[in-house]
Amino acid sequence: MKGTITLRRYGLAVISCVLATMAAFFLDAPASCFCFAIMVSSLYGGRGPGLLSIGLSGFIFDYLFLSPRFHLAAESTTQLRLFALLAIGLAIAILIEAKRRVEDRRVQIAAELQKSQSFLEEAQRISHVGSFGWTPVTNKLYWSAETLRIAGYDVSVIPTLELLYDRVHPEDRDKVKEILETSSQIGADLDFEHRFQLLDGTIRYIHVVAHAHRDEHGRFQYIGTVMDVSPIRQFDASLRASEFNFKLMVDSFPGQVFSLTPSAEVEHVNQEFLDYSGKTLEELRGWNHNELVHPDDRDLVAAAQLRTLETGEPFDLDHRLCRDDGVYRWFNVRGIALSDKNSGVLRCYNLLTDIDDRKKAEESTRARENTFRLIVDSIPGLVCTNTPTGELEIVNQPLLDYTGTTLEVLRTSWPALLHPEDRDGILELWGESVRTGGTLDVEFRLLRADGVYRWLHARVLPHYDVEGRIVRSYGLITDIEDRKRAERALKEAELRYRLVANSIPGLIYTTTAAGEMQFVNQKMQEFLGERLEAITVWTPYLHPDDVSKFTDLWRHSVETGDPFEAECRVRRADGIYRWLEVRGTPLRDADRRIVRWYNLASDIEARKRIEEVLLESEANLHLTINAIPGFVWSTRIDGEPEFYNQHYLDYLGITAAELPDLDWRTDVHPEDLPTLGAVWQSLRASGSPGECETRLRRFDGEYRWLLFRANPFRDAAGNILRWYGIAIDIDDRKRAEEVLRNTQSRLSRATQIATIGELAASIAHEINQPLAAVVSNGHACLRWLSADPPNISKAYETAEMLALNGKAASEVIQRLRSLFVRTTEIQRSAIDINDVISEALRLMRSETAKRNVLVKTDLDPALSFALGDRVQLQQVVFNLLLNGIEAMDSVSDRPRELFVRSKEHDRRSILVEISDSGIGIESPEKVFEAFFTTKPNGMGMGLTICRSIIEAHNGRLWAMPGQHHGTTFCFTLPVQTGGTA
Repeated sequence: MKGTITLRRYGLAVISCVLATMAAFFLDAPASCFCFAIMVSSLYGGRGPGLLSIGLSGFIFDYLFLSPRFHLAAESTTQLRLFALLAIGLAIAILIEAKRRVEDRRVQIAAELQKSQSFLEEAQRISHVGSFGWTPVTNKLYWSAETLRIAGYDVSVIPTLELLYDRVHPEDRDKVKEILETSSQIGADLDFEHRFQLLDGTIRYIHVVAHAHRDEHGRFQYIGTVMDVSPIRQFDASLRASEFNFKLMVDSFPGQVFSLTPSAEVEHVNQEFLDYSGKTLEELRGWNHNELVHPDDRDLVAAAQLRTLETGEPFDLDHRLCRDDGVYRWFNVRGIALSDKNSGVLRCYNLLTDIDDRKKAEESTRARENTFRLIVDSIPGLVCTNTPTGELEIVNQPLLDYTGTTLEVLRTSWPALLHPEDRDGILELWGESVRTGGTLDVEFRLLRADGVYRWLHARVLPHYDVEGRIVRSYGLITDIEDRKRAERALKEAELRYRLVANSIPGLIYTTTAAGEMQFVNQKMQEFLGERLEAITVWTPYLHPDDVSKFTDLWRHSVETGDPFEAECRVRRADGIYRWLEVRGTPLRDADRRIVRWYNLASDIEARKRIEEVLLESEANLHLTINAIPGFVWSTRIDGEPEFYNQHYLDYLGITAAELPDLDWRTDVHPEDLPTLGAVWQSLRASGSPGECETRLRRFDGEYRWLLFRANPFRDAAGNILRWYGIAIDIDDRKRAEEVLRNTQSRLSRATQIATIGELAASIAHEINQPLAAVVSNGHACLRWLSADPPNISKAYETAEMLALNGKAASEVIQRLRSLFVRTTEIQRSAIDINDVISEALRLMRSETAKRNVLVKTDLDPALSFALGDRVQLQQVVFNLLLNGIEAMDSVSDRPRELFVRSKEHDRRSILVEISDSGIGIESPEKVFEAFFTTKPNGMGMGLTICRSIIEAHNGRLWAMPGQHHGTTFCFTLPVQTGGTA
């Protein structure tokens, strides 16, 4: 295949030379035809065919076209033509070969560039990082494919600033525009974040980083990256929500929570503690909170808190706390210390649980239990228990005494004690009861130890486990006389007691009045892994760090009779220590003597772990807020301060305790207070976020510029609960801006003076030449006419030149006049005049803030599109706004307000009004005359040029006095048919 292609290329060279020979005979231009053949062969055949074409062309040219013809030896006079042909052909071949190499290299570079571009796009797609380029002067944008995907656009879309702003979240749009406009003016690098809102409602958080550099024309260009940081911001939002939920959880926790400083002063309390005590946080901070404790408990509470603050050991005790109505209620108090890395106590956190009702319930339960035990011990009846198969398991001593036998004998021969007449019936009923699990309630006669049969009443009840299986049956046998009901009640009471004791989800034990272990329930035996006989005291099972504290509390309760409550770690059967909450209550007799102690231990291991997490989260929340490099604040819904972070408090030189009495208006600069108050009232009325720049007095008396930003916090129903905000110190930036504005003002004035000088020099130069020619030709004309005889022809020629010079001077004047009267045709297009006004206001934002001017607008959103040149109309609006702002510089007895309105004037035009509250003007019409000005440094051309621009747009510009103060400038513009803004 390759050989065939090569043959075709060399064949092309031969054919080109043959065709060139034929054309040379026909056109009689052999050199041109052969040069064309060489060009075709080199261009489409390559280097080899090109050289072949040069050789063939030289041979044919020499043989057929040079004398002597049909001979290869040319004459000396024609050899130069042959050499010229060969040289030109060789030059053509060399140029075409060089062009081919350059093209091959270009294709290779393009392929490598395309490969690198594909690698870059794939890397951007994997990392979710796009790139972009932006030239602010031309607003030309370049976005990579990944940038378009991040913004939710197709990769074929051509990016523009309008498409960028369309994707920016509405709440961030103004901020992004301001950052881009400000940075592009000074060439500052970009590093900020904002949100994209896609068409499906998806919110993406975008981090933009770009570097500014100048191109060969000195214009700023930005090259940067766009990173999708939505997962990071979603994690931050989740963390903030978690911290907020934690704070809400603490305030809504069903218990009283407070924290103490290392000096035992109250630092924080939750709402339930405030409601119970009837005091405020400030009152508790400046007042000894232990005065709420019952006088009998104060020493115990103070000692426990002091020990915790000194050693870092937690405490758990019960004491009485005074309510706001003077009533004392029992509380369980648990305290835990938060230590730093050096084991120093930072603060102590305390949890109070109201146990007053439980105390009363325990006392009632103990009273009922004592009554039940007395009844059981005094029942003169026979009690037995049976296995699920009906075998006798346990009998009480009265039954053994009654039958005069032992338990082993009864288990095998109790049917023999039945009366013969009752035996078969009783056994049949008993067997059916065992099979069906039913209750046996029967009367029968039983042989007593003295050989006497007595009628007894037997009631046997089965007991089921949680799965409905019979685990045993309980029987009560009583004499038929008068004890039937008493013994039945005893049986039911005993059953209830056993069920309650074994069903309570806790560890139950009782002790004697002296504190000796007496009884433990089954759950406690399973927890400790010991039988009842082996459990004599608590001490061997307690954690070594808790033995001393637990023993002291228990000894104190035994000695005083006060209820016992403590938290301690107890070793479980598997060797693991778990936190238990132990509460003990004494049972007293009629003489108020303690009979025994009833105690309940509950597993609180999970709660302890949750408390540790809550304490750590609260500490991190406080550290985060106070570490923010700005002034974080919040207010109530009425606008009064509620919280300032430590940076803000340090700036004002106050403490958190002084915050409720602070009047924030006293620290605002008097000149800024009306504007700040108006903005703050406007934000609260609209419920929307906003910002304002103002000067705030520091603790040392110096006023510094701060940027305040406020955002409402709403509940699920959309109601505003409070306002959150941040203030940033921008004083250094404001000073730099002031220096920049002053420099720009001086530069502008110098430019105006230089422009006037240049204008005067240009006028003198332009007019001087035609006027000099007029004078010279005038003198010449007089000389020709005064000659003797007069030279009429020369005088006539001179007069014609004089007319031409006058016309030239007139044209100079016309060109100078065109500088002020726009007579050239303008390029009209559909323009949103509201957008032009808004853009001009954004450009004037720093000027209005500097001069304390409040801008109000009333722009009709349904306004039609205007026809005109956007740049010229923006120049008019900018000039009128600046005039209005400068007209209010001397106003000090009323607010400085600039009002801008747009509306329909009639069906064919729109009307724009710009009103100020300045001192006004005496001759509204005269201000439009050229070089008339009311400013000390004005040139008097601004309004003249503005009127010429409006009139060139087929509109009208005029001025009139304001409604109360100042001046109103109005202009109309024609509208585009069928379009709205």
